[in-house]
Amino acid sequence: MEWVIPAAALLLLIWAVIIRRRLVALQQAAVHAWAEVDGLLRRRHDLVSRLVEAVRGRVARERKSLDGVMTARGRAVAEQAPAGIGKAEAVLSAAIGRVFEVVEENPGLKADPDLLRLQSELSAVESGILKSARHFNEAAREYNDARLGFPGAFLAYVIRFDLLQYYTVAEAKP
Repeated sequence: MEWVIPAAALLLLIWAVIIRRRLVALQQAAVHAWAEVDGLLRRRHDLVSRLVEAVRGRVARERKSLDGVMTARGRAVAEQAPAGIGKAEAVLSAAIGRVFEVVEENPGLKADPDLLRLQSELSAVESGILKSARHFNEAAREYNDARLGFPGAFLAYVIRFDLLQYYTVAEAKP
């Protein structure tokens, strides 16, 4: 009978280790998924800079639109949390749309192979961002579900596992 208490304590310890390992594994999966999104966002920001420079040299009268894109890009780069990044990226997308309108209005720009290539690359990166963001959100949801469910909630509270924010692209406000 004297072995019951140590055996119960050992089982409780093993249970806690298993739950913690699962939470850590799910958290790391979400971190790796976010790294993929982050890499694509950085690529997008680089392409936006190149697009603005390509257009700026040829259409001086549209400086306000181009400066707006660079300002929105700077805000998107500065954001840290996925939810804030999504909002900043929505504003950046709206600003990029205005640059593409400028390109469409100028026949010389519309046929430029460098701009067409940049537009194509940007479109491909944005598709990749959406795919990677879905993967991240699935990983974050799985982690958050494990974190909030029993017995994960108790252990997560004690060990201080925080909930993950989802990456959502909000509608841009003009």
